[in-house]
Amino acid sequence: MDTTTAVEEIRARLGELVPDFWTAAEVLRALNSACTRFAMAEKWEWLWTVASDTLTAGTTTMYLQPGVSPNRQFLLEGTFSGDTRPRHPRRVTPPEGVALRSRYYTPGNDPMVYFFVSQPDEGANEIQHLVNGGSTSGTFTITFDGQTTAVISRGATAADIRDALVALSNLGPADVRVYGGPLGTGAVYVEFRGVLAGVNVPAMTLGGTTTSMTVTTDTAGGSPSQLWSPVIEFLPELTRDFDITYTYLRLPRVLSAGSDVLDVPDEYTDAVLAKATARLWLKELRDSVKAQEQELEYMRVLDDAKRDQRKLVADEGFAWGKDEPQDFLGSDSDFTYRHFSGPLG
Repeated sequence: MDTTTAVEEIRARLGELVPDFWTAAEVLRALNSACTRFAMAEKWEWLWTVASDTLTAGTTTMYLQPGVSPNRQFLLEGTFSGDTRPRHPRRVTPPEGVALRSRYYTPGNDPMVYFFVSQPDEGANEIQHLVNGGSTSGTFTITFDGQTTAVISRGATAADIRDALVALSNLGPADVRVYGGPLGTGAVYVEFRGVLAGVNVPAMTLGGTTTSMTVTTDTAGGSPSQLWSPVIEFLPELTRDFDITYTYLRLPRVLSAGSDVLDVPDEYTDAVLAKATARLWLKELRDSVKAQEQELEYMRVLDDAKRDQRKLVADEGFAWGKDEPQDFLGSDSDFTYRHFSGPLG
C-alpha cells in the first residue's frame, strides 16, 4: 500500500476526506509513528538487514545506524586479513568494557569483546542522512560545498557513497564516516569528522534522478546530539584489517511522498492504519471511544501477525531426520518452550 492510499483510508475512518481539523502533516506524522510502533512490536523477518564493512587496522570504534536498538539485534561476524576462520566477538557490558580496556589481551592481540556506548554529546560532529523511498533504478549525484560527485546508484551502499564523497577535493578519507543503508532499504548516514569535526557544514544537495530521495541534517555540527547512535568499541584496537558482517533489525522507511510504500506487508497494513487513526482521534478527545476501537483493531491484527511470525514450517532447518520440525501453530508459551526447552528444563 502506498502513502496516498493509506492516508485516504485513514481519512475515511476519521470521516474527514479533505484536510480540515486534521492537517496533512498530522496524518502523515501519525502514519509514520504507527509504522514505527508496529515495527518495534516484534522482530519481524522483513526488517532483518545484513550490512558489511571493512575496518582498517587501528580502528577502535564502529558506528551503527542511529536508532538501531542494540537490545533488538545484533549478530556480528568478521574475518581478519590473512585469516580464513571467521571470528565472533563477544559482547560485554560497558562497565566490563571499561575494566577490560587496560587488561584484556589475546595471544594475537585480536579483539574478542565489544560493547555499546552512546555517541558523545559535547562538540557533536554533524550528521546528515540520505533516504531513497522509491525505486533503486537510476543514478544521482551529491553536491557538497560547491563540488559534485560522480554519478551514484540509487541503490548504493554506504561504501559506494563514501567513495564518491572522498573523491572530492574538499573531503579527505578522514573527513567523513559513512554507514547505514543500502539506499532503498535504510538511510545512509554521513558523519563529518577530521578537519570538519564539530563544524556546522553546508547541507549536501542532490542532483540527477532524485524522486523520493531526501537529505536531512540530524545533528548540526557543534550541537548536542539528540540521536541514540550505538557504537561498537573493540578491545584492544584492531591490529589488522577486519572484514565485518552484521545483521540488525532496521527501522521502517520514513514515508514522505505519496508514492512511498508502507514498510509493512499488505496483510498487516490494517494494524498501521488503525494505530494511526487512534492517535488522530485523541486530538479530538483524549478518552475517545473511537480511539479505543481502533486500538483494539490494531491489537487484533498485531496478534495475528505475531502468530504468523511464530509459525514453524518444515523447511525452517532447525533439525534433520526424525526431529525435523513440522507445521506448527500454537500459543506464545508453546513457541517459547519449542525454542528454549533446554534452558527451561
